[in-house]
Amino acid sequence: MSGRLAPRPSALRERSRRRPWTRDYRPRHHPTNGPVMEIERLLARLPRDAADAIVGMARLRSVDLNRHLREGLGARAGQPNSALSEPFVEGAYPWLPLEGGWGGLPAGLLHPRTLEVLREVAYPPYTHQVDAWKQLCGERAASVIVSSGTGSGKTECFLTPILDGLVRSSDSGAKPLEGVRALMLYPLNALIASQEERLSKWFAPFGGALRYCLYNGDTPESVRSTAARGEPWKVADRTTLRRSPPPVLVTNVTMLEYMLIRQKDAPILRASQGTLDFVVLDEAHSYVGAQAAEIALLLRRVALAFGRKPEELRYVATSATIGGPDAAELRSFLRDLSGAPEQNIHVVRGVRASLPASPALNSNLIELDEIAGMEPLQAGEIFAKSAPLRVLREQFRAGAIVGWSGWSAQARQIGGADVDPRRLLVEASRAKDPHSDPALASAGGDSILPVRLHLFHRTLSGLWACVNPTCPGRPAASEAADWHFGAVFLESREHCSHCGSLVLEWAYCIQCGDGALKAEETADGSHLVAWTGGTGDGEFEQTLDRDETFGAEDDTQDDAPLTTSPVVN
Repeated sequence: MSGRLAPRPSALRERSRRRPWTRDYRPRHHPTNGPVMEIERLLARLPRDAADAIVGMARLRSVDLNRHLREGLGARAGQPNSALSEPFVEGAYPWLPLEGGWGGLPAGLLHPRTLEVLREVAYPPYTHQVDAWKQLCGERAASVIVSSGTGSGKTECFLTPILDGLVRSSDSGAKPLEGVRALMLYPLNALIASQEERLSKWFAPFGGALRYCLYNGDTPESVRSTAARGEPWKVADRTTLRRSPPPVLVTNVTMLEYMLIRQKDAPILRASQGTLDFVVLDEAHSYVGAQAAEIALLLRRVALAFGRKPEELRYVATSATIGGPDAAELRSFLRDLSGAPEQNIHVVRGVRASLPASPALNSNLIELDEIAGMEPLQAGEIFAKSAPLRVLREQFRAGAIVGWSGWSAQARQIGGADVDPRRLLVEASRAKDPHSDPALASAGGDSILPVRLHLFHRTLSGLWACVNPTCPGRPAASEAADWHFGAVFLESREHCSHCGSLVLEWAYCIQCGDGALKAEETADGSHLVAWTGGTGDGEFEQTLDRDETFGAEDDTQDDAPLTTSPVVN
C-alpha cells in the first residue's frame, strides 16, 4: 500500500512570453480578445490536464473516487481543491543595458575575435554581465556568484569569459584545443540539453577548433563519422570525448562522479592535466544541506584530479533566487562550496532599467473600451499618466509578485469596480510607453506593463477520508457505487467538516488500485484511532520517498575496476 496519491510534483510555472502576449494574438476587430481568452483557457485547461495526469498515474480502482478527484483537482486554478494555485503576476521589466551596447565595452576587455562573434550571435550586454566579465576575464583567477532574475542573461555572464579565454588560447580560434578548460555542471539533463543550441551557435564560427560535449547518461558510445563531420564543434559520443577531450564539458554531478573514478574516462583527465580554468555551478540555490557538503567534497576532488588548486580556478555560481542583501553571506557560500579564497569571490546582481520619467499623473479611471481601438503608443500615453498604475509598475520593477486576487484589487483602482482584470492586464501589456529610452524600445522593452504569470502545482502528500459512509460530503455515487467511506480531504485532519466523524488516511495498493483506511486499535481495544506508524508488513508497507539522481546512468555496465586515486601522466 502507498500512503501517497502520486509522486510529489515539482512547482509548475506556466509563464507568458517575455514580450506581451498581444504580439502573438491580434484579431482584426478586437486586439485583446485572443489573449484574454488564452488566459481564461489557461486557468481552466491546465488544472484539468494536471488532474487527469495525477489520477491516471495513481490508477485507482474506485470509479467514484476517480471522478471526485478529477472534479476537485480539475477545478479552475485558484479554487479550493484545484491542482493549481491562483495565478501570480510578476513584472518582467527589462534589465539595465550597457550604455553604447557592444561599443560601450572597456577597451581590451574581450579579444577582437570574441567581440566579432558575439555581435553576430548574442544580444548587446547588460551592465551586470559586463561586471561579471570584468572579474572573470582578468589575468588572475577570480570567482563570481551571479544573483539575477529569469531572463537576465546569467549564462552569458560565464559563457562569454569562457569563449574569450578559448579564443586567446587558440590564436583567435585558428589552433584546435584539446583538454577540458571549462566544466559546466547542471542539476538536470533537460538543462544540459538546453545549452546545445546556444553552444553550437557560439562555437560554429570557429569550425572545429573550439568544441564542446554534452556528457550525460544518454551520450552514446559512438556515432557515425559522417554525423560528426556535419558539426565538428560538437563532440557527440564517448569514444571521441575520451580520445580528444573538448575544451568545454557540460555534464551533471552523477556523470562527473563516474568520470573521476571510472577507468574508461581516465583519458579525459590525462589530457586535461593543468588545463581546467572554469567550473560553473548552475542553479546554485539547490546546493543545500547534505547535498552541498557532497558537492563541496566533489569539487575539491575535481581540482585534484585535473591537477589544479581551488585558488587557481574560476568558479561561477548562478541562480535566479539565491541571495539576500548580505553580499558577505553569498561570498561565504561559494567559498565553502568551492574552496576558492573568499577575497577572490565577487557578487554580481542583476539591475533592472529604471522606468521612464513620468508625465503629469492623475487618478482618472481608464476606460478599456476607448483604449482597445488605439495604437500601442496612443494607449501607452494614457496608461503612463495613471497614478495607481505607476505605483504598481514601480513595485513590479522592484521585484514584487502579486496574487491574482491582489491584481484584481489593483485593477479596480486603475479601471473601476467593473473592470475585467484579464483585459486590463492584456491592454497594459500591449501598450507602449512613448517616453521609453529608444534603445529599450528597439529591443521590445517599452511595454507599459510587461508581466509573467506563474501557476504553482499543489503538492499532494496523501488522501484522507471520513469513516462515516453516510457522510453528507461523500463523493456522489455512480452506478458502480464503489466508494464506501465519507468525504475526501487532501490535507490531514482529525474530524470531518461535514459530519464531525473521525478522519483517517487512505492508502492504496499500487498493483491493484484498491485501498483502505489506515487505523489502529487503542491499547484497550475499545475503538480505532488514526494509524501512528510502525513496522510495515508486506504489501501494506507504506512506500517511502526515494532520492532521485537526475542524469544517472546504469552503473552495472561492464567496466574496469574503479579507483579513487587521481589520474596523472
